This record gives sequence, C-alpha cells and structure tokens, in this order.
Amino acid sequence: MKTRQDANPIFLFLIVAVSIFAAETLVHFLMHLIAPFSQYLEMIVDASVLVIFVFPSIYFFSFRPLTLNLTLRNKLNEELQQSHEKLNESLEETMNAMAQLKESNEKFIAISVSAQDAIIMMDDEGNISFWNEAAERIFGYSRKEAVGNRVRELIMPHRYRFAHIEGLKKFKETGKGTVLGNIIELKAIRKDGKEFPIELSLSALKLKERWCAVGVIRDSSKRVRREEELRLSYKMASLGQLTAGIFHEILNPVNIISTHVQLLLADAEKGSGVEKDLKSIQEEIKRVQDITDGFLRFSRKESVATKEIDVNQLLNRVLDILVAEIKYNNIQLFKKFDNELPLFKANAELLRQVFFNLIKNAIDAMANGGSLTISTLKCLKDEKPCLCIQFTDTGCGIPKEPLDKIFDPFFTTKEEGKGVGMGLAIAYTTIQNYGGSISVSSEVGKGSTFTIELPLQPTDQNKGGKL
Repeated sequence: MKTRQDANPIFLFLIVAVSIFAAETLVHFLMHLIAPFSQYLEMIVDASVLVIFVFPSIYFFSFRPLTLNLTLRNKLNEELQQSHEKLNESLEETMNAMAQLKESNEKFIAISVSAQDAIIMMDDEGNISFWNEAAERIFGYSRKEAVGNRVRELIMPHRYRFAHIEGLKKFKETGKGTVLGNIIELKAIRKDGKEFPIELSLSALKLKERWCAVGVIRDSSKRVRREEELRLSYKMASLGQLTAGIFHEILNPVNIISTHVQLLLADAEKGSGVEKDLKSIQEEIKRVQDITDGFLRFSRKESVATKEIDVNQLLNRVLDILVAEIKYNNIQLFKKFDNELPLFKANAELLRQVFFNLIKNAIDAMANGGSLTISTLKCLKDEKPCLCIQFTDTGCGIPKEPLDKIFDPFFTTKEEGKGVGMGLAIAYTTIQNYGGSISVSSEVGKGSTFTIELPLQPTDQNKGGKL
C-alpha cells in the first residue's frame, strides 16, 4: 500500500486540480447568493482559496512528497556511497590477497624447480597431483606421465604396497599416519625398473576438505655407496693388520725352505734336471717373498716398489700360467687388447695377483665350460683418462644379495674347501690403493663382468713395452 510520500506526482496533480475546481464552484455558488458584494468578495475569496486550499494542497500533495523523496534519495546515495567504499576496500583486499597468493605460488614454483630433492604430492587415494623437475630427474618419469597415476603403481616396490594401502585408509579419515613427520629410509623404483635407496619425509595438509600428503624424497644412492666404501675401508684396515700377522708367520718357513734350496743347489750337478727344478722352486719362493713383502708394505701404509707396467703383457703372463686349466675346463678364451695402451706405474706382483684371482674365479664359475673375454682399453672416468680392464665370463653368475658383499673379507659363494673369500677383498684393496675402482655386474645363469678402472697419471707413457 502506497503512502503519501510514495504518491505518484501525476496523481497528486489531479487531486490539486479537482480541489481547485471544487473550491471555485463553491465560491461561485456563494457569490450568486451575495451578488451585491461580489466584486469585493471575489477578490477576498480568490485570495482565501489560494491561502487555504491551493498552497496547502501544493505543499502536502506535491512539494512535501518531493522533499521527502529527495531526502530519501540523498540517504540512499549516502548508503550507496558507503557500500561502494566498502566494496572498493574489499576489492583492494582481494587484489592484495591475490598478489600475495601469486607471489607465494611463484616462490613455491621457484623452490620446487630449483630443489635437488623430489617433491611429490598425492591425495587421500594415493593419486599423484604434483611432480617437480627433480622427481622427473630422479625417477625418470615426466610430469605428464606421473600426475594422475597412483604412487604405489609408479615408484613403489611391490613389498611395500599392502602397508601403503592400509596406511591410506587411516590417513583419509584422520590425516595421520605412522610415517608422517619422520624421515625414513626405503627403496624406490626408477622408470627402468631398478631399485635404489631413498630418504622420505612426509607431511599432511588439507585442501578442499580432503587430506593430501607432500613427500620430499632424496636419492641416497651416493651416500649409501660412500658408507659402503667407508665400511669396506674399515674392513680392509682390519684385514691389513690380519694379513701383516699372517704373512709375517708365512715368511719364517718360506725363508727356511729357501735356505735348504740354496744348500741343495750347491750340491746339485750343473745343468742337471735337479738343478733346473731347484731353481724353479727358488724363483717361486722369491715370488712368494715379493708378494708377502708387498702386502706387508700396503698394510703398514708404506710405499712399495713400482715400475712401468705393460698391462697387456702382464695379463698374458698370468694367462700363460692358467692356460692349461682354461683348456681343461673347455673354456674359450677371447682377448681384446688395445695395443696402444699407455704404461701404468704399479707393483707388478700385486697387480698380477689381482688379475690371477679374477681369472681364476671366472674359471671356477664355468664348471661346464663357457667363454672368458678379457678386454683392455683407454677410457674416461669423470673426464679423466683411465685404463679399463674387463673380465667377462658366461658362468653361473652371482645372486643379487651376495653381490653387495662380494668384496667383503672372508665372504665367498664357493663351496666349502674351494675358497676362503680373500681373493676379491685383496683385489679391492690393491686397486683402491692405486686410486682406482673395481666393480661387478652379474646375472644368475648368464655370467659376470668385473671391471677395473685405473687412473692414468700425466707422466704415463703413450705406448707400452715395459714390465
């Protein structure tokens, strides 16, 4: 229902007009009654009508509503202005918040791109929603390949999956889990299927009423390898002390044997077979003394006598000793020697012992025959020149778990009575003392490859020829 203040101006005008017409009619009627005084009364009445009817009508029905409308409009304008100011303030706050959000997003992107560790986010179903560049580098999957896939199916070894699924159930409901907030060491799988050690740190956050987990993953392969090398170094130090004691005791009977051989040589007939055999024994005694002396010097961190060695020639000398055994075991021998190898400065007897142990192990691994390939070449490791020597057999191979312990002292995969597990440990120590490395790759039923890398010095010659 409309009020006077809300009346339409046209309606108000009609009311005023009707009122004036009614007043005029009334006046004319009265004037007819009092005609003699009409001239004077008409002026008075007209003035009275204006004062009594017209002016109040205009005020109440037109001017006053217009005034009220203007007042109401001014009030509405003030309220609108206040709302506009509040809206501007809210808009400014929103713009500032958006700017801060954009800045935070840019910082997060910059951090995630420059991070050396993988940053991965997954939802409460285990689906990957974020995958940074370090994750691409560490795992081998691009962001497009990773996002949307389940973590357990992409990078998680099968043995962890049941525990992961059970943990997700609790995480989905509470956002909590046994691994959250802790740094744990696990294994992960690269795109090529290889497992490697990682350090995992997990935290939880809530987005759109759903729990999400953010994982920071560090590839700990290098650290584990360094720790393993350090562990082996400690073992080798203990082995050195043990070896020193053993070789010291061995030298005593060897020296006695050497003395008796010299006495027998003095009585032997010149040029006889006995003299020849005794000299051969004497040479082997000298070899034992040189080997033990060399190991004693290594165990004491003393320098040993070195000279320039032709690696190819040294390998041929070792093969000359074992060639009969190679043929007896129906093994084919392939030699792929680089004839332009530089000389390498080392102790010939110690290096000879390393080669002997590796070839002998290859022969033992091929009880039913096979092939042995020995290769030498010049290569680069960390952009530095090295001598690379490889021994590849087609034997029984080494299982994955023992492979990690193959260079440990007294560890062996051979049957009892066929080895004490010292050959590879000694080989490891010898190569390491020359600043080199020895590694192995193997597959059960297909064979093994042992690789030796020896760093070349700037003074090494370009062509071999000495031993």
